[in-house]
Amino acid sequence: MNETDLRRWAIFSDTHGNLDAMRDALAKAGPFSAMIHLGDGVLDASAVARERSLPLTAVAGNEDGVSEYPERACLAMGGCMALLLHGHRLDLNPYQPSVIWEKQYAAMDALMAVSGARVLLFGHTHVPVLRRTDHGIICNPGNHFAGSQTPHTFAIAETAGDGLKVCLAMKGNGGWIITDEASIRASD
Repeated sequence: MNETDLRRWAIFSDTHGNLDAMRDALAKAGPFSAMIHLGDGVLDASAVARERSLPLTAVAGNEDGVSEYPERACLAMGGCMALLLHGHRLDLNPYQPSVIWEKQYAAMDALMAVSGARVLLFGHTHVPVLRRTDHGIICNPGNHFAGSQTPHTFAIAETAGDGLKVCLAMKGNGGWIITDEASIRASD
């Protein structure tokens, strides 16, 4: 693979009107070849994507009102298929005990298996997640909500050989710090 084949996606969710945080992430952690938004701020993402001349793939969240964006979408990322959704239809709650979350992750993994996706990207809970499963990677990029009590986070996905690498990035020290990463190969 040569450098022109490299694709990098900036993945956001739950921006809730905070366009400046997205702009900061794109400027300081870029360059990016495309954007993904997982709901609750798709109009924010649309505006920022237009400013940056970046293609946008997005899904609507529970607070997006009437939206031209679907509730679910699939996207080819390198040799891997990604399933995008907001998560509000999955009855996700960030305050559930870990035993319930383990069941939720198992259900998401099963959803990947039946859909043929290798990556499941979701939002809604405002809590960043990056998890390797039997069928691929589950990721919630976190949030850019201006009132958040936790640092802003987003995810970065990039083609890597015959697969995909997904990283979580957290706002800190005037920039964005990679806090976790997971990789899969299309041939796995």
